[in-house]
Amino acid sequence: MRTSITLLALSVTTALTFSSFAATASPTNSNIQKDAEHITVIGRQNNKILDLASHIKVISNADILLSGATDIVDVLRGEAGIQVSDSNSGAVFSLRGFGAGQAANNTLILVDGRRINNIDIAAPSISAIPLNQVERIEILSGSAGVLYGDQAVGGVINIVTRSPENAGGSVTLSTGSFDTVEARADVAGAISDDWNYYLTGHHEQSDNYRRHNANETGSLLGRLQYKSDERTFFVESSYYDNNRELANALSSEQLKSDPRQFNSLYPTDYFHDITKVIRSGYGQNINKTWRFDANVDYTDSEINGISYDWPTKNQRSLLNINPRFIANYTTNHGLLNIIAGADISRGESEFLFGRSNTQNLVCFYTQASVPLSKKLSYIVGGRYSRVEDSLVDITKYPNGIDLDESAHALELGLNYRPDTDQRFYLRAEDNFRFA
Repeated sequence: MRTSITLLALSVTTALTFSSFAATASPTNSNIQKDAEHITVIGRQNNKILDLASHIKVISNADILLSGATDIVDVLRGEAGIQVSDSNSGAVFSLRGFGAGQAANNTLILVDGRRINNIDIAAPSISAIPLNQVERIEILSGSAGVLYGDQAVGGVINIVTRSPENAGGSVTLSTGSFDTVEARADVAGAISDDWNYYLTGHHEQSDNYRRHNANETGSLLGRLQYKSDERTFFVESSYYDNNRELANALSSEQLKSDPRQFNSLYPTDYFHDITKVIRSGYGQNINKTWRFDANVDYTDSEINGISYDWPTKNQRSLLNINPRFIANYTTNHGLLNIIAGADISRGESEFLFGRSNTQNLVCFYTQASVPLSKKLSYIVGGRYSRVEDSLVDITKYPNGIDLDESAHALELGLNYRPDTDQRFYLRAEDNFRFA
């Protein structure tokens, strides 16, 4: 069992303080309250939780600090309603009762609204996000087929990272059991009144509890951001490298005799994941009612390794383009919210031994939240999706095969708020899953 560094051996933290860092180093009550009330996982825009006809949970930055967790997996493992399984090659999160074998593609994982699920059955990796980069985690239990479509069957987990709002920085050096050494550093600052930057890095190495299970992990992230009253813009790039030895499964007799041992039949097994991401976003107020937002991101990953003496090599890339229009009309009964947009993506997967897939996905969606009175509102929405896959399998489809499919999802809900602190909601939504 790995022990938290702060509880075991040594913790050295040095704050590099700039002009406004002291005022923002620890979350205030007002900031915590703001995080708890406003989320982006539903509506793909800022919303108050009590105005949404869905079951929502927000894990704030203060909650993360109090949890004592060392990574995102530990944070989510402690949440009711989330089941976590890990075969030592990446955690899988299950919502709404999906088993481990199904959860990877029925729970949608987002980072700042960017989907990190793969187009194949492989589980998404969230290990690339150090905990010091996380501002909050938004969890929706239940279908989100209209707003997110494919893979949002059991629910959505949106990991919101920090953005360079204030100048400041920190350096953290830690050590712990099993020769664990960890270093984290981040710095943020203002270039001008409208431009900010944010840089962060993380490195960790550990022998871990079992023998032949050592890992060395590192990540870098840089972000440049522009923000004014009328428009926003950002560009961000990140790099993640995780190299881990694999101890593999033990028999019950081996486990009883020495649970720390590794399976000596496979002494060369390992797993090496390198992921590079670049993304950019632009937002513009069209008028007092309408706003346009667009995000573009590209992810390139390569996994090499040996598993049970079999070599593995997986190469994946994913391009996402997500434009949307958002409107907020003021009526006598409250705000009328409308969102309409498109999700366009192209994913490529190439595996060892002659298997590959290229997937093109085009989706259109819209949703409206309409107030019927100051206490009652209804939500209606729809999505249409079309996917095309080009598959090559050296045994089944040596000449390749093209497959195409389309699906739609509809949503209807009621949200009743008798006062400012309570709500009752009723919601029906269908969903789909492209296999």
